[in-house]
Amino acid sequence: MLDRGESFLQLLLAYEAKGLALGRIVLEINEQHFKGDVDQLNHLLTYIRTYGVKVAVDNIAEHSINLERIGVLSPDILKIDLHELRKASVHQAYQGIVHSISLLARKIGATLLYEDIETSFQLQYAWRHGGRYYQGYYLAKPGPEAVPRDLLKDLLRQECHRFIQQEKKKLETLYHISEQFQQRITALLGKYKKAGNFNELISSLAAELDDVCFRIYVCDEDGFQQSGNMFKRGGRWELEHEYYMKNWSWRPYFLENIIRMRSRRRGILSDLYTDIETGETIRTYSYPIDERHYLFIDLSYSYLFEHDAHY
Repeated sequence: MLDRGESFLQLLLAYEAKGLALGRIVLEINEQHFKGDVDQLNHLLTYIRTYGVKVAVDNIAEHSINLERIGVLSPDILKIDLHELRKASVHQAYQGIVHSISLLARKIGATLLYEDIETSFQLQYAWRHGGRYYQGYYLAKPGPEAVPRDLLKDLLRQECHRFIQQEKKKLETLYHISEQFQQRITALLGKYKKAGNFNELISSLAAELDDVCFRIYVCDEDGFQQSGNMFKRGGRWELEHEYYMKNWSWRPYFLENIIRMRSRRRGILSDLYTDIETGETIRTYSYPIDERHYLFIDLSYSYLFEHDAHY
């Protein structure tokens, strides 16, 4: 920064004169360690990019993320270290951070590079979470010489085939679970169509669905709860009246899913997420009762684990 990057550029141009294509160079920065003016840094990086050099931000999942800085710098590559996955137990919050970074990368047009990959599991995790580039001892050890382009061709072909088959199996499992709930809830709503109100309905459904869920409620199309919460606590179902008219439209994808259910007249099984109240990893099955009212069933982690729907 002292000479506005001129000495660095002169070094790059000297290598270019020797035959090195600058488009193959990635400038790696750690924005956590930068203490100067981020706008000046951005101007410098923009200038360097005009020569074809790409910019990567390192260690993005290890520390607190400054989203504003990342947005200003708009790097070409975001690097995520997967050493956390070597621990016996990985906190759900870490996986949530990685998922959020993958969404951020998509929004700003960056690609993801996963590093410190030492096991097949880590490679699969990186593949599943949008990785385009991969580094780590499982793939190759670092060295002074460039490696052949097809060094890992056979390994990656085998691994990716296995990943694809496992992912297809997982998606088929989730599809069958969703179909089973579609049939089960359709039958139950027909059975209890004469319920006097939504609280009576969810009380009846709780007894029928005791083996799969821990919370049931009804919302209207704008996200306002039209029932209390039927909540399972200590093995017993309780009706929590205080949740009546609570609004959940602020939740990600809530209104989008309402429109999908209304147009398709079918239920939806959510992605995995952490429940705010219990801290459990859960999925929610949502079902259209009619054009204005929607049933929400929070599935327990034990049920998801038993049916291989917990990952």
